[in-house]
Amino acid sequence: MVRGAPVGWRRVWGTALTTTLCYLLGVLTRHLQWGAWAFFGGFASFYVAGQPYRRRARVLAAVVPALAAAMLLGGLGRAWWVTGPILGAVSAAATYLAGRCRIPLPSGLMFILVACLSAAEPPGHLAARVVFVLVGGAIAWLVGMSGWPLRPRAPEAAAVRDAYRAVAASFGSGSDGRAPHHAMEAVAAAVDATTWGSRRDAAGSGRLRALARGAGGILLAGVGLIAETGAPLPAAVRRSVAAMGRLAWPGKDRAPAADEAAAALGPLARTRAGAHFVEVAAKAARAGSASPEAASEASREAVPGAVPAPVPAPVPAPVPAPDILASVLGPSPLLPFSTLRIGIAVAASVAVAGLLGMSHIYWVPLTCATVLQGETVLVLTRRAIQRVVGTVAGLLLAGALLAVLHMPPAAALAVVVVLQALMLMVIAKNYALAVAFVTAFAFMILSVISPAPAGPLVLARLRDTLLGVAVALAATYLLWPRVSSRRLPAALATLIARGGDLLTDLMAGVPGAWARQAPLVTAIRRAEAVAQDARAEVPPPRTVEALMPGVAAAERLGYLLLAAQACGVSLNGHDGTARRARAITDAAARQAGAGRPPEADLPVPDTWPPVERELRALTRL
Repeated sequence: MVRGAPVGWRRVWGTALTTTLCYLLGVLTRHLQWGAWAFFGGFASFYVAGQPYRRRARVLAAVVPALAAAMLLGGLGRAWWVTGPILGAVSAAATYLAGRCRIPLPSGLMFILVACLSAAEPPGHLAARVVFVLVGGAIAWLVGMSGWPLRPRAPEAAAVRDAYRAVAASFGSGSDGRAPHHAMEAVAAAVDATTWGSRRDAAGSGRLRALARGAGGILLAGVGLIAETGAPLPAAVRRSVAAMGRLAWPGKDRAPAADEAAAALGPLARTRAGAHFVEVAAKAARAGSASPEAASEASREAVPGAVPAPVPAPVPAPVPAPDILASVLGPSPLLPFSTLRIGIAVAASVAVAGLLGMSHIYWVPLTCATVLQGETVLVLTRRAIQRVVGTVAGLLLAGALLAVLHMPPAAALAVVVVLQALMLMVIAKNYALAVAFVTAFAFMILSVISPAPAGPLVLARLRDTLLGVAVALAATYLLWPRVSSRRLPAALATLIARGGDLLTDLMAGVPGAWARQAPLVTAIRRAEAVAQDARAEVPPPRTVEALMPGVAAAERLGYLLLAAQACGVSLNGHDGTARRARAITDAAARQAGAGRPPEADLPVPDTWPPVERELRALTRL
């Protein structure tokens, strides 16, 4: 299927411009190889994906030396028993660092591609190759930062706009417990982006930070309101919330959400959650169009949890929103396993190719690494099929261009620019189409670096592709294929326990209940990631399906507790009922940790009706 994902045109033209400038370097100096080597450094442009400019400068400054290191390491080994460990180490390091630092797609693949292409080049000129990679990386850095003088806050504003759109979309899903996940991720990304605001414009950065925090408050208020009504919010409310994202852009000083939301909610605004929803939307809207000082004050009022629950003891200041929401961001729980899998598989693919006597083995590990750009068995299996289809199409396309059109090297490099732009346009829509264009431009680059007849080369690359896919599939089904399902019971038990912590503290009126927010958000995010990965195992284990209702109920309960705390909804608790709630969640966590559906044969205490409902769903009462 071809997904309706948007095309990142800024990324497309930036990468195309970088590639063109790198190749012009080779054309003007009459050394096309120099342009091709600079093109490898230009791969840094793939990692420009809407980051704030301060963060983008640091990401690119780290990516460029890493690409140069990949070029150096890939060119060191000539015998397969040396190349195998080198490419395996490069693959593992690139995968881990990309995942750990949340480097956007294509993550670590470009570093692996550079190392494999370096291994394919004839010996010699290694120092010159590294130098030109750095030159191409410098060009990519300049192109990636070119918008900063004119619109220094554009990336942060786009992140805030996307956060409000995601929040509005989540309000159309009723009481579905998983609906807030995408919105929470988008809000967390906006909060994270606005912490990197431009120092040139402190006022604008303050407004954006206030709006980002306000989106989190609106999200939790909406979750509470949906829980009280059991129905999606009116379409007019969703439109007004999405419209608030326009306040992120300069000159949009209108506050459209507050009045429109109040009018659309009507009778619902009389409830505690409804009143808080209107209040937090109004404060966020004022923050978006206020002075820096007023925006800072409004942002503190608009953070999740800024309306204290009515408890007998004084409530201390809430945890700052960046600390709460930033806990959603972070590396995948499966990152260590995917790192080891790709490192072992790439090294093994080189060994297999070497033992079979293949003279040019670089395409086998490249194919293997491309297939293993994922974590779950289902995703990797689909990638293997798509890789074969895309590679066949890409090789046929490149072979036809070279053999039929008889293009000179300079024209071939110009076609590479077009193929690369097409790859970026379709990579989020269909992986097989993207692989076809990646294969075609990699093949054409190699034809410029090492000229050879197109026909035999196409057949050899097809053989190498099938071997690389076979090794990747073997690694997928042999190396930790059940890691997610084995980790799911512990993740669910942790989520139930963290929810029990916050529930107990809110019911007992413990002043330190605010500190329970960040651990609960982290547990929700981790349980959701592990659950989705476990469902993608082939075949799915029976224990996973048995635990899924508990995962959904625990996530819904977690979001309800966060919403109740933010909206100031009383949970009608005291020490006795708090102990009963603690006993229920402890029993359910023990059952989940043992790999059984969570159960607790205990009476559910009287509290907020939505919380009672989810406690019964969680414990199957």
